[in-house]
Amino acid sequence: MLFSFHLLLVSAQVNFNYIPSSKTPPSPRAGHLQCKSLSSNFFVVFGGCSSEMFYNDLWLYSLNTATWTEINSALSNPCPRSYLSGFISMITEKLYIFGGDTELGPQNDFWEFDFINYRWILLTTIDTPSIRFGHAYTSFLKDKIEYFAIFGGKQINEPDNSLILLNIKTLKWEKKPNIGDVPPGNMFGTIVYHKGCIYFTGKTPEINNEAIKTFRYDLDKEIWIDVSSPLESLHPRVFASGIVYNNYFYLFFGYDQTDYVGFDSIIRLDLNSFNSLWEIFIVIPEFQKDSFSLSAFSENVYLFGGYSSYELSIDNKLAFLNLKTKNHSMLSDNYISPDGRYSGTMSVINTNFYLFGGKSSKQLFNDMWIFHSDLLYWESANIAGEIPSARYKHSAYAEGDAIVLWGGIDSQGFKNDLYIFNALTNYWSQLIPSSSVIPRPAKGACIVSRIPKIYIYGGVTSSGYSGELWEFDMGNLSYKLISKSIKRAYHTCELIEDNIYVIFGFQSTDDAFGYVDVFNLTSKIWTRILNTIDYFNIVSGSIQVLLGDTVVTIGGRLWQITGFYDVNIFKNSSYLLHIPQFVYSSNYVYYKSSIYSFGGGSSLGNFVISSLANSQFFSIDLNDICIDNLCIPLCSSGTYQTESSCQECSPGYYSEGKGNKKCLPCPIGTYNQNYGASSSRQCYPCPQNSFSSNPGSAKCYDCSYGSSCPAGSTGPFAKSLTQSTYSIQPPIYSTKNFEKITLVYQVIVGFISLGVFVSVLSIAKIKKYIYMIDFYKDYHNYTVNEPMMIKKTFYGGFYSLILISLVVIVIGISIIQYDQNNIIENKSFVSLLVLEAKAVRFSSSLFYISTSFNDYGDACSYKKICSSSIIIEIYNIKGSSITYSCELSPVKSCIIIIKCSDCTISAGAEVRISASERLSYASSIEVNITSDSSIPDSISSLAYSLNPLPNYVFIGSKPSEFYFTISPSLFTSESSKWESELTGYHISSEIPPNSGSQFLNIELPIASEIKVQIYLEINSSGLLTKRILKQTWINLVSGILGSIFGMQGAVGVVMMLNEEYSKYFSKKKLNKNNIISISKKRKMLALNVFDEDTCKNIEMNSSDTRLLKNKYFLG
Repeated sequence: MLFSFHLLLVSAQVNFNYIPSSKTPPSPRAGHLQCKSLSSNFFVVFGGCSSEMFYNDLWLYSLNTATWTEINSALSNPCPRSYLSGFISMITEKLYIFGGDTELGPQNDFWEFDFINYRWILLTTIDTPSIRFGHAYTSFLKDKIEYFAIFGGKQINEPDNSLILLNIKTLKWEKKPNIGDVPPGNMFGTIVYHKGCIYFTGKTPEINNEAIKTFRYDLDKEIWIDVSSPLESLHPRVFASGIVYNNYFYLFFGYDQTDYVGFDSIIRLDLNSFNSLWEIFIVIPEFQKDSFSLSAFSENVYLFGGYSSYELSIDNKLAFLNLKTKNHSMLSDNYISPDGRYSGTMSVINTNFYLFGGKSSKQLFNDMWIFHSDLLYWESANIAGEIPSARYKHSAYAEGDAIVLWGGIDSQGFKNDLYIFNALTNYWSQLIPSSSVIPRPAKGACIVSRIPKIYIYGGVTSSGYSGELWEFDMGNLSYKLISKSIKRAYHTCELIEDNIYVIFGFQSTDDAFGYVDVFNLTSKIWTRILNTIDYFNIVSGSIQVLLGDTVVTIGGRLWQITGFYDVNIFKNSSYLLHIPQFVYSSNYVYYKSSIYSFGGGSSLGNFVISSLANSQFFSIDLNDICIDNLCIPLCSSGTYQTESSCQECSPGYYSEGKGNKKCLPCPIGTYNQNYGASSSRQCYPCPQNSFSSNPGSAKCYDCSYGSSCPAGSTGPFAKSLTQSTYSIQPPIYSTKNFEKITLVYQVIVGFISLGVFVSVLSIAKIKKYIYMIDFYKDYHNYTVNEPMMIKKTFYGGFYSLILISLVVIVIGISIIQYDQNNIIENKSFVSLLVLEAKAVRFSSSLFYISTSFNDYGDACSYKKICSSSIIIEIYNIKGSSITYSCELSPVKSCIIIIKCSDCTISAGAEVRISASERLSYASSIEVNITSDSSIPDSISSLAYSLNPLPNYVFIGSKPSEFYFTISPSLFTSESSKWESELTGYHISSEIPPNSGSQFLNIELPIASEIKVQIYLEINSSGLLTKRILKQTWINLVSGILGSIFGMQGAVGVVMMLNEEYSKYFSKKKLNKNNIISISKKRKMLALNVFDEDTCKNIEMNSSDTRLLKNKYFLG
């Protein structure tokens, strides 16, 4: 059981840090009223105008605290007006105003404001003057009667010159006689009261180049006297203000209608000296203005607002001047801020707060204001696009540099429209659902996002409270109802990792929920992490902040009546602190360790005024609340914890969620140039022609000359940015190695044969027996008319070796040709119907689809497992197994591969890939389809790449489309080398790809995911490939035998010719020797000498003759 512990001590009060320290001042204005209260030491400012509107707000500036406070009335206010008159009564201490210019023209109404009861009352006066504005006025006590005097002013037709006094006690107006030196009709002049007289100065209309004139009206004598000096040289002043101090009439600044310039000086006139001259008292160029207001507290003068001739603009500066010392200063500079409003939204982006929408008593808003927390100033954003209608009680959530906004109430009623704002371009875009399944219009819902998904929960609809949780997908622009839970509204939501935290809320006007519920986006299960019985401390309109397991609430209102001054800390118990003023329905953010709150509802004492808004802006440091470890003031997104405080992340870094101890660097290829980035989505890809090679880059570097740097580059690369395609198809069948193998074989056999021949001729033993292998023994006797003799010879053996060599070559070449060059391949496209009749089923053993997102911005995968944010859908593709893998390459290409085994592609086949990580974008996209061909050992592959426009990246809901034609193919073969009737696919394309969504860097905050659609169209024709044998083995053997016999005959003929020539030359040599022998014998016979020596010679010659014959015979 939880318990409640309340500490109601003054020391437990939490202070506001107002911005600015003087609190929000009145908006810049001119022609307003400023009146002082001497007794309470404050002055008030009422009404006035700007270039766009009239005002009727009432502001109080306390000299004691030096702060502004807007005073709200419980009843109707006077209509907005400018150039009116008025004063705070020294007797009643009430504020009175008269006349002025309005949107309906000049007025003459007289109003009273009661500072005690906070109400305006329209008083009825007697002899009320005609309607007018721009009249001079003053108030004074005379004879213990308080009077209010007006002079001149613009009436319907012309300026007036009447002096009219109002008796505050009787509320009767008295028009004084115009006797004496009556001033001409006048507008925007100045009157003061001094010692029973009224002094007037101004400019005579339509008279130029005149000197300043001063008139005095004696209230006792009722006569005008011109007290101007004829020696006067200063120009008259209009739109000025004057006071009397120490018998001097001080005239402050104003406008010179002669020279059309503003005065930068204060002049004064000695009222104790007749015909004295105006003298310049002090010149202050930076105070130069007109249509301002002032209040004098003795010698201390406070000047507010007016038109600055120095800066040519209307301002709300507060200046101070001491008439004794002439010391002067600017107490507060010009401060522009939004109009007061409640139930708008404020979001943090980087170090800036974005305020949108809201409501005041006068209007609904749809303007956007930006507060720069580093320099402490507001800026009105110049927004464009599809701007949401003016509304309040809507929901908004900031992610990165984007704000999503949903629902609320506009002038037409409840809304359910959805918008996204780009803070880089100040551009609104409406997200229009693609279907009719949408949430009901509602107010008081909550919204969170993890782009491209947006989640909306609860709210009040026209039929009551809602408990529906909707998911909107920016990719397909569709809603999906993902859960129904407890009906509630005016709750707070936060998205932490995959959990939506829902803090408190209401199920009826004041029936509060005292617990925190969590919805897990993965499991779709609700759990409760905090439940408090102190639900009576939970009031509507409070500020709510989740700090881990603790909830801090500030302010709020109970039963639409009473405001809460409490700070509650809900954990295991509730702890109570107090704030100096209550706040409810304000526009707030949590930044660093502080809550910043602007506007909200107004109050009247302790009671709320739900129809009125305030414009106060303050911060509360949770270090002042989280005392005694009651809570931990976690550092907000975009900041990190140091030893003493929360610091914003430096450029190039970011932090997501609360409680970060450090900031994370932007990945390579990206940069971030702002402080306080709260999302990785603020790490933008380097523009084209630049790169970042280091994590945590605050800028990108120019790409070197001659290299290429697409968007998101991690370094300069030598690659083209042009659209390209490449194709790999099965080649025409050829035996590229046939001639080479044949040549090698011939060379080898030739060298072997040559070695054998050389050995035969050079080695006597081999040569001696070579005749034994003579295949031509019946070829040696070819003499006509002589009997044939079968014998083996040396020539026969030698030529038989040649025959053997030739036979070996021929047989080898024939076998090589049969094996390597015996195929004829025929390809033809035939009708798919014909092809299907030849094959039972077409499939590819392996079919790959590879998609590359180049220069991808996010993780892509973990250990080749695709990120859960990468969705792959396939249609009409079937296989024995289909697997997916993802991998981020070293050059940051996210490569997604679909592998299909035994794959069949049917009509209407399609692949859809969607990557919706936080930084899913690409500088180019490449899709490759690769399939096994029906032709053995061949593939068919085709790749297309797409590049965006210069300086763009691919990102967004429109997919890039790639078109491929899939042609079924069939392979048949007469050779046993390959299986017959193989199937596969051939890839081609006739349609170039279409680019999908592309965005510039400055448009990325509102863009998400990258999509690809791949269309696989089945061709109406298929590829038939046939491989036919040129010859069979019978033809081979027959050819070889024929070649052998032919070569045998040819070699035999050559051998016979060789033998013939050999015998011829041998016979010729023998005949020659015989002739020589016969010649010698004849000589011997002729000598008839038969000695012993002669006989020996004869015997020797006979022996030689026998040897020669034997040699011839054997040869």
